[in-house]
Amino acid sequence: MFTDVTPTDATLDPAKCGVLIVDDDAALRTMVNMVLEDAEWEVLEAKNGREALAILESTPRRLVVLLDLMMPEMSGTEVLEAVKADPKLARRHAYILITANIAAFSPHLMDLLRELSVPVIAKPFEIEELLTRVESEARRIGAERAAS
Repeated sequence: MFTDVTPTDATLDPAKCGVLIVDDDAALRTMVNMVLEDAEWEVLEAKNGREALAILESTPRRLVVLLDLMMPEMSGTEVLEAVKADPKLARRHAYILITANIAAFSPHLMDLLRELSVPVIAKPFEIEELLTRVESEARRIGAERAAS
């Protein structure tokens, strides 16, 4: 899990960002967790949107959130709606939507993705694409925090 790091350290150094994997598929969470840990990321997991929001609201660390679209209890769209309603969550963390169903995006979801600057990775994805995007989003939220 996370080492003891002050919020200031975590927010100014992108290397100190963690990753939160939010997916109801335990096998996918495990695989992505192993890949990210091999790349020296510190990783948290949530099996649905409700668990993810609890983590996002309680952690002092900045997180890159790998968010599945289709989940029981609370979908990826519902998580992004909650993030939009809470500017603190929108500023502190970065979000990447992962889905196998890009063709079914509603206009509402497209607007949310644009407004929150959420990139999309299509399943199945290449590991290098995932790692590159996580690094990019970690640098972005680190740079935004340093500029504020």
